[in-house]
Amino acid sequence: MLTSFVLSSIASAALVRGPQETPEAPAISTDPVVLLPGVFDHADLPVPAAADLGSGWLALVADGDGHRLVETRVSVQPVPLALVEGDSTHAPAAPVEVRGSAAEDALAYLRGVPDLRAGRVTSSPARTGAMALGDWGILGWIGAEAAVLHASMDVAEPALWLSAVEPDPHSPQVVSSLDQRLLTLDEGTSPELLWSGDLDGDLAPDLLLGTESVDGRLGVSLLLSSQAQPTELVHDVAAFSASAL
Repeated sequence: MLTSFVLSSIASAALVRGPQETPEAPAISTDPVVLLPGVFDHADLPVPAAADLGSGWLALVADGDGHRLVETRVSVQPVPLALVEGDSTHAPAAPVEVRGSAAEDALAYLRGVPDLRAGRVTSSPARTGAMALGDWGILGWIGAEAAVLHASMDVAEPALWLSAVEPDPHSPQVVSSLDQRLLTLDEGTSPELLWSGDLDGDLAPDLLLGTESVDGRLGVSLLLSSQAQPTELVHDVAAFSASAL
């Protein structure tokens, strides 16, 4: 799920410049897109190494003790090899940086996501960061039940689950009305809760889940409660995966 690559929705059309024309942004489909800021191997990004991906993006940024969605433009810019950390003998031929124009500290850039608007969003008090087997936390409330994110203790098939449980649970093992497997963790892949809260205003938790593999590949998935199917608590609407540098 998280290893799916939704950047395929960004067309790889080259920049076109006429005598009096400005560069055209690569065409973006209306499908939801999520991007991480940072420096990545250009081979993972099906866009030109220097491209303005245009306006219409929302950056999720910190705002005091909460978060805000801010309108921004997103671009992909080449990065000199000399500035890329690590072993230069294994550096990619064309490292690039994904960045926005309005927010340098963005958690993610979003485009084409249903029901999102610029402005303040409700953030969950749940602890963010890397998760280990057995970790769990309350993300918020779905009706009269708590949404609990927990990492499965089944070492043979470790997974990340989201459950709806009775109010004020003392452990993730309490009886739940609905359990949803969000992802099965491959060997050497660590899950991370990047953010949780209410992005789309339906008063139920939404998630930004990340993964990091031992080879340095980062992934992120945007899961919204408003798009959930009858057997789901949240629905995976967009994902991104690339080799971070």
